[in-house]
Amino acid sequence: MQPKVFISYSWTSPAYQEEVMTIADRLMEEGGIDVVIDDYDLKEGQDVNVFMERLKHDESLHFCLILSDSAYARKANERKKGVGTEAQIISKEIYDSVDQTRFVPVVMENEDQGKPCLPTFLQSRKFIDFSSPEKRNQNWERLVRLLHGKPARVKPTVGSAPTFLDEKVGFHFVATRTAIAALRVGLMEGKPGVAVLRDDVLDSFVSEIAEAVNQVTANDSSSEDTIQRWESLLRLQVPARDLLVDWMLVEAKIDSERAVVKCITPLLERLFMSPARCEGLPKDNVFDDAMACLTYELTLYAVACLTEVDGVAALKLLFEHPFPKRREYPDQMCAGLVGFCHYSKMAATWNEQQKKKWISPLSQLFKERATHGRIGFHKLVEAEALVFLYNVLMEGRWYPNSAVYAARGPSFAWFIKAKAGRTPDRLAFVTGKNDWSSVKEEFVQKLGSLVRSSNWAVFEWGYEEYLSSMGFDR
Repeated sequence: MQPKVFISYSWTSPAYQEEVMTIADRLMEEGGIDVVIDDYDLKEGQDVNVFMERLKHDESLHFCLILSDSAYARKANERKKGVGTEAQIISKEIYDSVDQTRFVPVVMENEDQGKPCLPTFLQSRKFIDFSSPEKRNQNWERLVRLLHGKPARVKPTVGSAPTFLDEKVGFHFVATRTAIAALRVGLMEGKPGVAVLRDDVLDSFVSEIAEAVNQVTANDSSSEDTIQRWESLLRLQVPARDLLVDWMLVEAKIDSERAVVKCITPLLERLFMSPARCEGLPKDNVFDDAMACLTYELTLYAVACLTEVDGVAALKLLFEHPFPKRREYPDQMCAGLVGFCHYSKMAATWNEQQKKKWISPLSQLFKERATHGRIGFHKLVEAEALVFLYNVLMEGRWYPNSAVYAARGPSFAWFIKAKAGRTPDRLAFVTGKNDWSSVKEEFVQKLGSLVRSSNWAVFEWGYEEYLSSMGFDR
């Protein structure tokens, strides 16, 4: 339905009257609003009071815009004729119905102290600020949306209570979720203090993961074995892991190189240096292994986030960053991500208890819990292929647990872009080699030697397919 509005204003001056008419014309021509105003609708010889009373009872009139400057406010308060007559009619309507939204105050002028010029009966009402050309442009859409009943922000429907309220065991990392939400706003709006918000995310996660571990441990039955406790710890990590991946992905989209320096490396280092034992855990502690699994997994997610935004320079920065070698020797550093590749004895023991045995049990578990909406499991396989390639070329040790899954999915998109895109040497840039061809030749040669000498199970049925997924067909 087309909105119809009446404009009430003061004939302060010819210039001001022209300003008001400009607003009325724009509302009609650009806003699709039927405007009733004296210049157009009150003809010579018509009685002003009769005209006003008709508007008061006109059901087709949806709003009355009160364009208030200092003259309007003064005349309305003094009940001067013209504006005073309108004010008498309007004020009675307002006072008769406290929740009346039919009348919309529009401030056209401020007093010297910055207070809006409004009649006494409107001073407690929410108004639209048109007190300057800048304010008018800023609030124009707001006014048009109000008159059409189409606000920019709609109050959402109240949902059901969170399911975790009825759960006796479970953890949802509310503090971490809240900290990441605040950081996201800070990043998008360029607010100061983002560094503090990043620290809040890390502190919240470390605190909540410890609390979650203690909660799960306290609820474990005394008969629960080590593998069951380990599985419980892996399960509780998932919601936190997805939150951390969201954080890395947002930072990478805004500035991938800054994401490496300010987000990814601090996160991985904080996880890597986490305590080997959590208070309250039994002596056959599995917390250290579960955290090592999470750190390994998040390393692959970090690389996947950077390939998702094609952050070539950021990937090189991450691969060359020095990380601690081991938790026990934090003063010893090594370049690259080699310290994050993890062989899990718990995963191997878990695999022995399964009816179906997996070549790479830890990667199978990563596959089963790959719940993130943007970064799926295949992107993790691609990410590990890139990390593995880099380490092979740099003589670094890295076992590609997920390589067995490469033949079951499509080719690696980032590798195909590196081969056929406008900048085919991006792979060479990341690895520091001369060109794409030299990367391929050196990698294929070194990988062949490794596979023959190491007898790696992940390549028993997929060595050629792995190379093909990388675009390294021989």
